[in-house]
Amino acid sequence: MRLPYTEIDDVGQHPAFPDQPTVLRPYLTVHLSRGNVRVGTIAVVDSGADFCLFPSSWATELGIQIPNVRWSEFRDATGNLRTAYFDIIELSIVDPYTHEDAFSFRADVGFSAELEQDGVAYLGHHGFFSNCQVSFSYAEGFFEITP
Repeated sequence: MRLPYTEIDDVGQHPAFPDQPTVLRPYLTVHLSRGNVRVGTIAVVDSGADFCLFPSSWATELGIQIPNVRWSEFRDATGNLRTAYFDIIELSIVDPYTHEDAFSFRADVGFSAELEQDGVAYLGHHGFFSNCQVSFSYAEGFFEITP
């Protein structure tokens, strides 16, 4: 499935790039399911992330106990040490044109309270890249995902 990058306003002026007011990010819509409960959100495809990570409130919505015995510490992009609690869910990738689930797979994902303030979900190596083939074509403005 070929997906367009999402153009977003950059959050600040950068002396190194004064003529670049926007950036392109590989965002996509996903559904997380567990039992009969389903949560939808936007996530960034992050080849630098070791895990799939979501705000902990989504674990609560899915009926996942937080904290639990399956936890791991990780460092965010600024080097801060964070904690995530893991569980296996059904992860569905949504087709942006039909708004239907394009494909789904079981994924081991983490939930972290520290992501609540960011409001961002990350699709990383363990759970996403381990289930999908992903290629990026930034210059052409798209990325592709194949189950």
